[in-house]
Amino acid sequence: MTPQHSPTPWRIDATHPTRVESYDPAGEEWAHPVADCGIEPANAAFIVCAVNSYVALVEACESMRAALEEGCAARGFTANHEAKARLAGTAALALAKGGTP
Repeated sequence: MTPQHSPTPWRIDATHPTRVESYDPAGEEWAHPVADCGIEPANAAFIVCAVNSYVALVEACESMRAALEEGCAARGFTANHEAKARLAGTAALALAKGGTP
């Protein structure tokens, strides 16, 4: 059985800038500690950014791979695949840079 990670999204604990917690984005009042990054708040911020952008990055890579595979077969991208790949890549990069898609 594959171990399950804490649900996403994750965030930095409001009272401890080196602690990472999993929380309910729907507004429920629960949060679960995930990690304590010692004395370096930048590590906590990096972990949160990486975890929260993971799914979007995987989806973007899958979309780009499919577009490239089909594009190579046809000697060029189709407009639909190119647009989908571009949008997915843009959204994933925005998340990876700490923004919103």
